[in-house]
Order: sequence, then C-alpha cells, then structure tokens
Amino acid sequence: MKELKLAIAFAMLLALLVSIPTGMAATEEEINESITAGVAWLAEQQNPDGSWGIDEKVAHTGFAVLKLTDRAKELGYEGPFDPDYEYSDNVTSGVAYMESQMQIVDITGDPADKNENNESIKVSNSWGFHQSYNTAIALMAFANLHNSTYEEKVQDMTDWFIFTQNPDGGWRYTGVQEPSDNSNTGYVVLGLAYAEDAGADVGDVRVGLNDWINTIQDPVNGDADDGGSWYTASWQWVNSLKTGNLIFEMGFVGDDTDTQRMQDAIDYLERHWNDVGIGNINDVGWKPNHYQAMYAIMKGLEYNGIETLEVDGSEVDWFDNFSDVIVDTQNPDGSWPSDPWDYESKPILSTEWALLTLEKTTPVKVIDVSLDVKPSSCPNPINVDSKGVLPIAIAGSEDFDVTQIDPATVELGIIDEDGNLVGVSPLRWSYEDVTCPYFSEDDDPCCIENQPDGITDLSMKFKTQELVEIAGLEDYAGETINLTVTGMTVDGLPIMGQDCVRIQEAIKKGKNK
Repeated sequence: MKELKLAIAFAMLLALLVSIPTGMAATEEEINESITAGVAWLAEQQNPDGSWGIDEKVAHTGFAVLKLTDRAKELGYEGPFDPDYEYSDNVTSGVAYMESQMQIVDITGDPADKNENNESIKVSNSWGFHQSYNTAIALMAFANLHNSTYEEKVQDMTDWFIFTQNPDGGWRYTGVQEPSDNSNTGYVVLGLAYAEDAGADVGDVRVGLNDWINTIQDPVNGDADDGGSWYTASWQWVNSLKTGNLIFEMGFVGDDTDTQRMQDAIDYLERHWNDVGIGNINDVGWKPNHYQAMYAIMKGLEYNGIETLEVDGSEVDWFDNFSDVIVDTQNPDGSWPSDPWDYESKPILSTEWALLTLEKTTPVKVIDVSLDVKPSSCPNPINVDSKGVLPIAIAGSEDFDVTQIDPATVELGIIDEDGNLVGVSPLRWSYEDVTCPYFSEDDDPCCIENQPDGITDLSMKFKTQELVEIAGLEDYAGETINLTVTGMTVDGLPIMGQDCVRIQEAIKKGKNK
C-alpha cells in the first residue's frame, strides 16, 4: 500500500511538472487582457444580496470590492463609485452587504477605543466564526475606498483588532482565542496597514507584533526551514505562504531588507522558490498554482520594495514568474483553477487572489521622515509676499540615511481634501548637518528649535512664491498649518514627513500719510 501511494504521488508530481509554464514572462498586454477577463468573471459571480461566495461571504466580498476598487483607479476613474465605471454598482452593493453584517462590540473605557465612541466592529462568517479573517478583509476593502463616509467604520474595525490582540502579539480566529497563528495574523496586519494608510490610528499593536515575529520565525540552525514562518508558537508548519505574511509583518513594524531577520525570511523564499508541490495545503512553495501563496508573497515583497530575488545563483524577477504562471493557468471563462485553500464550488477566492497578485494590490509602505521647515526655527513663519527661498531639511538619523532619498522626486506642499499633495519641487539641495529628528506626538508642540546632531541631513531650498501660488497658501493667512514633504527612495519606497508653519498675512501696500 505504501508503494502504491508513492507511485501515485510520483505520477501526480510528473503531471504537475508538465503543467508548469516555462516560457517568458507575460507581456503587459497579456496581463491586462487577463485582468479584464478575470474582473468580468468575478463581477458575474455576485449574489443578489450584493455578496460573493457561500460561507465566507464577507471575506469573498471584501476581496472583490478591494479588486474592483483598485481596477477603477487603474483605469483612471475618480473612484469605484464613479457612475461611469462599469462596476460601480457591484462595488456599491458589495459595500452595503458588508455593512449589513457588521456587529458592534462594546469597548467603553478601553484604551483600544481610539475614536472614543465606545464601539468597535467585528464581522463573522455565515456560521458565526472566522471573525479575524472576515473583519480583516472587510477592513482592507473599506480602508482602500479612501472615502470619508467610512472613516468611523474603518477606525472601529481597527479598534476591534487593537482590543483583541493576544498577549503573544498576534491574533487567532475569533478574537477571544489563543494561541495566535500566522495565517490569521497575516491578514490582520494587512488590514491594519490598509487602515493606517487611510488615516486610522492603529495604537501600539506594533509592540506586541514585534515580539510575535521573533516567536514565530524559525531559528537559523542549518535546516530547510531556516528563517521561515511557523503556524503557531508550538506548531512548526513552515511554508512560503506564511513566510510572505512574515515579511509583510516585518515591514509593518519597521524592518527593512538590511534587518537580519528579514534577510533570513527572504533567504527562505529564495531557497524554496523552485520547489514544486503536489497541489495540496502541505506544499512548501507556490508552485504549481498556489494563488494565495503568490498573493501572500507578493504583498510581502511589494510592500518592502523588493523587486528581485537571488535563486540558485541567478537574479529572478518574482513578478515575472508569478505573472507568467497566472496568465498561463487562467481558465477560458476568465476564472482561475481552485487553489488548495479554496473549498467552495466556484473558484472565487482563487480568482481574487490571482487578480490581486497580478495587479500588485497592496497597501503602500511609507517611510516616516522628520521634516524641519526653517531649521533651528520655531515657529516657522512664511511670508506670502516673500520673493526669496524657503529652507527645509529632512533629518538623517542612525536608522535613516538621507542619501537613500532621490532628491529629484521630492515635493513640498499641502494635502488637499482628496488626500493628494499639492506642491512644488526643490530649487536645489545639498547634504549637511543642520537639524535633528523630531516627531511630535498628540500633546507635543508641533515644532521645536532643532539643532544639528552630527548626522548628515538632506537640506533643500524651495521658491517661496512658487509654493504660495501652487499650494494656495494665501488662503491660510493667519493660520498655523502643516506642510508635507513627499518623495521616493532610490529603492522605490515612498517617504513622507510634516512640519507646522505659520502663514503670515500679506502686507498691505500704500502711501504714508
């Protein structure tokens, strides 16, 4: 019997090896055609009540709304509710369904109540379970709308995760269950990242999460699991899917590719990149068609700005590998074959994971930088009549090297009502020590008289009149407002920082009498 099982397994493995695409990566045109067909199929699967799926309806619906929202942005619409967008009705009814499933949890007086409304929100599946999964995916969808109508709901779902974080730093299925696992925790952290990107307060979850990462990562001792992610603190079930979650979690708490534990996790992925499984949940890698594993790996690598891996001594573009497989395995009707983790009769989850991966749908990891307007000065007055230049500095630190910023991408301005920066580019820049880092907390002054600290800063000059005109600073005469700086690192990661300024009223000119 044992020999028969081995023979069957070997035959299955050979069949899978034959099915794995080996050609060149899919072209942009092929990827777009695949996304178009996949989105059309997905929209057709929506239930009359606005949901998708059968049992895990909120999770299915959240992924669908997330995908359709990002597709609207990709196609240049104002948003997913734009009446000209083909799938706006699908989004509207999907959002309404998820709202109908929300359950209020009283957290009166708890520190988790960040918006002080005494409430948090959770969502369950059809049989009253999997609250962490469903709430996390709903949170992703609502936060990604970037719509002020849903700000309170986004914060309330975030509050529920702050409230239910386990002492070990992670999360499990229900919010009242221990120990944590790195499948639920992976989705929770993804939801929190979307929420924070939309302006929600995630509290101090990073403190416990940092401990969880250290607990759940396999120690480097020379075996095949080195650097990968366990399932629970006592269950050493390591694979690429959970390690993708781990890498995302590391980025969320502030690690980068120079951090040893992230290097160890990336090394795990690289060692197992070409592993081919037999198509069940115990497979270690992402081949032949583990769409959830591809999604988990994608979000970890993309969030941390990792574009290539080193596999067997060669540089590999991971997205080229993924897009090739995803495009080649798409069904004629636009769906994708069932992932081992997709148990329902229609491969809705599989299709959603494939689409989200194919369009690199993930929140943006923004590096917080310390902006100092008029270094060594506070308050920072700006005369709207000034014809001179406005000096600013982005502070370097032991943890942040400002030479990693691409100065040509830097802009300074204000954030408009739609969350976009309205600003200008620098006139010139240099590297010198002119300030020190300062990040104001809730009750701290918005600025201080920073002094040089011996660490190189990025010093820049902007034309004051250009900034006044483009950002409309005259409209804020007599007010104290925040100026925002944005830009990109040379590795393609966005940066953002703020400092307060006082806008002085224009001087009225006239003859002396």
